[in-house]
Amino acid sequence: MDLINISWDARAGRLRGTDIDNAAGTQAYNAVCLGFFDGCHVGHRALINTLLYAAAEADLSPCILTFDQLPTQNSGVSSYDDSVPASDTGRKVRERRMREGGPFLIQSAADRYRHLTDCGADRVYVQQFSAEFSRLGPEDYLEKVLYRDLRVRLIVVGYDFRFGADSSGRVAHLQRWGEELGVRVIVVPPVQIKGATVHSSLIRQALLTGHIEEVNRYLGHHFSIRGEVIRGSARGRTTGHPTANILCPPEQIWPPFGVYATLTEVDGRYYPSISNFGVRPTVDDPTTEPILETLIFDREMDLYGKEITVHLLSFIRPEERFQSYMSMVAQIYQDIEQATAFLRNMDTALPCYSAAGTEVRVIRAERFNTVSLYWEFYFRKTEKLCSAAPVIARLLTAASKAYPSKPLLAARLADLYGATWTADTGSFGDLGRLVFHASAVGHIDAGINPIDELLELVLACLTEPLTDESGHFDAALVASEIKNQLDLLKAVEDNPHSWAGRRFIDNLTVGHTAHGLSSRGNPEQLRSLTPAELSEIWHDLLYKAPLRVRWTGRIRSDRIDRTIEALQKLRPYRPYRAGKRGDAETDTVPMPIPGRLPSPMPLSPLEPVVEERQVQQSSLRLAYRLPFSYVSPQRHVLTLLNAMLGGGADSLLFAKIREELGLAYSVRSELNHGLGVLTVSAAVHPGSEDAAEAAVNKTIARLAGGDFSASLFNNMRKQLYNSLISLRDSLSGTLSYDVAACLSRQSESPADLAAKIMQIQPHEIAEAAAALVAILSYRLQPNKE
Repeated sequence: MDLINISWDARAGRLRGTDIDNAAGTQAYNAVCLGFFDGCHVGHRALINTLLYAAAEADLSPCILTFDQLPTQNSGVSSYDDSVPASDTGRKVRERRMREGGPFLIQSAADRYRHLTDCGADRVYVQQFSAEFSRLGPEDYLEKVLYRDLRVRLIVVGYDFRFGADSSGRVAHLQRWGEELGVRVIVVPPVQIKGATVHSSLIRQALLTGHIEEVNRYLGHHFSIRGEVIRGSARGRTTGHPTANILCPPEQIWPPFGVYATLTEVDGRYYPSISNFGVRPTVDDPTTEPILETLIFDREMDLYGKEITVHLLSFIRPEERFQSYMSMVAQIYQDIEQATAFLRNMDTALPCYSAAGTEVRVIRAERFNTVSLYWEFYFRKTEKLCSAAPVIARLLTAASKAYPSKPLLAARLADLYGATWTADTGSFGDLGRLVFHASAVGHIDAGINPIDELLELVLACLTEPLTDESGHFDAALVASEIKNQLDLLKAVEDNPHSWAGRRFIDNLTVGHTAHGLSSRGNPEQLRSLTPAELSEIWHDLLYKAPLRVRWTGRIRSDRIDRTIEALQKLRPYRPYRAGKRGDAETDTVPMPIPGRLPSPMPLSPLEPVVEERQVQQSSLRLAYRLPFSYVSPQRHVLTLLNAMLGGGADSLLFAKIREELGLAYSVRSELNHGLGVLTVSAAVHPGSEDAAEAAVNKTIARLAGGDFSASLFNNMRKQLYNSLISLRDSLSGTLSYDVAACLSRQSESPADLAAKIMQIQPHEIAEAAAALVAILSYRLQPNKE
């Protein structure tokens, strides 16, 4: 993504900038979202996600337009909260800073630009907010800046967006103008967390009062301070706790002076740490400029002159002046113990490593003795890759160079106290996934740790598979596993219900082949695969494809270190930058960016499809276009809508079609966010197809009209709430949640999502149901003969 500085030339009456000047005379049009984006919080992310998705739908280039300074100067922090105690020295230093100026922001300009350029848009325009620019009226801003110079044909803004001189332009004005010129305007509603509408001023206030966990929840990422490590007094070394010291950027808000549990990022690695931000009032020469001192646990690293980022996770205590050196040292040990306990007991996913196309995440759960390791590869779906992936999954979990047969590998896993090593494939729209999963007991006794040996086995299976003399997959094993996959496809074809589901997707995705490709492959492609071809595909996946590795359970740091060490041998470290690639022969492909990959699939109503086969009962499949995309902050409303419609035995469809009318053996609805549809599937009595379809549509109409009981609404809402809250009791549930959250770029915790579910009102369900659009009716019926 490009960062482009632009300015308003008042004399010429137009924008100036390299990209603007070069675009003259082109036919390329842009989609844009606008804002200052201080903090790049979850509300901003909702704007950007909506932009990326809508731009892909309209085949426009997505761009972000921001400013080099706050348009309204009093929007930042101009005073500090006194609710967090500070030493006399600390209080004086803060007061001096307030006298020197402001406003102070959540992020430095460099970090704000870094976040924006990593969001997945094609360009970030940074508008110089000059006096001349500030005098542009709303009409000039819309017509000259956006429509003419930036060639904007789609605009995404927040519900409270203002623009033009003196902020006189409002959303209603923008919408009227868009209608007149044919520019689509999307207004994103407020994003709320536990009843609070997220905006930058709310985050600044929470930050000043030391509520760091609340700040991070609103941001959707960790509040951080980035800087170059400077030399300090070296007193930390005398206590056995050497620290890396950095200064806070001059324009960034100072968090309360005190001690924090932190993660410290160095060259893509994230290390558990503890940090003190303040003026060190206990020492003989307290500083007049606060310093962030960070102790990285169990590491000795020479970081002088290196840029690091310290991510604040939790506030432990305010900075204080100690009466003696020994009392300070004793408190440091207590702080370290408290920070270590906090980090060890976090249930949310934390980053361990981030590079171009590669991530390692950890979900710590000390209450479980089982430890799991997941390697999740992503690829854009093609017929070849969708057929190769399940075969590769079989090959790498069946044998390896060290264990060249299934019985030998199975015996080795049994020796590791019943460890497992499996793989599967899946898809989300046009994004394909190849997932490997290893699981074992983390610790038994007397130094017996099966997971350590399993980790080495996994690495060997992935990097040293069973091959022939030419380095290709073993031909006999390839032939065997292709046959096994073909047998699986034959079993699917022989099952009328599964076959109807496949034909339904084929018809729904006609014209959009990638979205409709099966993650199990197709017979023709499977039969054509060769050992050499499979080896080449696996090489590209292993070394270049986007890869997200996850550890879950009771994890020791040395296991994470070993994983990252192995990854860096496969993929030399390069800093993460969304959408950026260098040498095509060596660089990994960037991580999928929600809104762009998986990409939206255009949906228009299709002609009904009726097919016949020798079956005992009819299969009815219906698809309805969803009103919200998979990146929408309102998608949780669809979750409740689906539960009420046909998500279980207590749903409206089950009660009406199966129990009351007796038209079907089974009926349920599901959300397919990858295709952007809600689907209804029913096993229907032959001859009842019309009645069943009419009953489904009447039930949706009931929901749209608000004709549902309060007990159904409340019971379903509570069921969803309980299922989300109970995720922490299941490693697999926690992992599945994190997988889905990453694919849709949703950062809220299960508890926060559960709270949002409980805040849904009945009218939101009615509005969502009314916005469903029927796309396809598919029927598989018994042969008439």
